[in-house]
Amino acid sequence: MALMMSAFAMSAEEVLKNASRALTAGNGVNAAFSVVSDGGKAQKGSFSMSGKKFALVTPEYASWYNGSDLWSFSEQTGETTLSAPTPDELLEINPFEIISRYSEAYAAKSVKASEGKASVALSPKDKSASVKRAVVTVSKATWLPTSIVIDFASGGSLSVDIISISKPASPIGDGVFAYPLMLYQGVEVIDLR
Repeated sequence: MALMMSAFAMSAEEVLKNASRALTAGNGVNAAFSVVSDGGKAQKGSFSMSGKKFALVTPEYASWYNGSDLWSFSEQTGETTLSAPTPDELLEINPFEIISRYSEAYAAKSVKASEGKASVALSPKDKSASVKRAVVTVSKATWLPTSIVIDFASGGSLSVDIISISKPASPIGDGVFAYPLMLYQGVEVIDLR
């Protein structure tokens, strides 16, 4: 029986390949989540992604990435920055990015997960990477993520619990990934490109 079970067990790489395919295939994904950064207070937010594009909104912070330019609004500063982010900068903003970049940047190892889920621990291949360790947990029914925990080399951490995630029936429009200028009239935009 144990031999049969191990024959059906998926490798960490297969789990991540399925998760990456589930995130990027079709019309994209929409999600609601709860995030805790550096052990602080939990915040709820929303997330949409299609291919490399994404939009992430919480009460204190929001980002829109159209595939080349990233707009980031901070409630604390009342400013928006516009940048052409590096892959590591994208990862610090979009934790789902670690799933799509796993094969090029991380070594993966399966770890124990609850019933109906699969968990993979990721460690960077490059020891100077911004991520020290990450654990991605996905649903075996959909291969979509249920949680992502990232420990950064700087000492910070990010813990994301997915409240709900779904694949929309029609493609997510590009307008979702563009900075909503009408909502932020009067906000200074600092161009760092």
